[in-house]
Amino acid sequence: MQVGDFFDEIARNIGGTRGAEPGIYVVTGPDFRGHVPGDMPRIESRTERGVAAVRILANGEADLPKAVETQRGFRMMPLSAYLRYGLAYELRLPRNHFSSRPVARHSPHWLISMNWDKR
Repeated sequence: MQVGDFFDEIARNIGGTRGAEPGIYVVTGPDFRGHVPGDMPRIESRTERGVAAVRILANGEADLPKAVETQRGFRMMPLSAYLRYGLAYELRLPRNHFSSRPVARHSPHWLISMNWDKR
């Protein structure tokens, strides 16, 4: 996973060629003055907004179930929600008024939880 800022700079690469790096990471903006709980690694962004790019290699259709399982291990949420609800927090978005299908669930930036490859 790559975490970057709006200057198109990569603040941190997690995993990749180093292999799995499961854990809970805190992404903070330039004005963050709070406390990072526990031993969570802090990723500092130079901008208030950023981007997270998750790429999972699937080598053919046989890899798709494992890729989907891995994908489900990534979570993003506000740090305040994590401190209040832990990993049980789930953002529920209203249905998209242009479609009868629910909008895909996603959470704002600040905390990234990666729990893949739990073995």
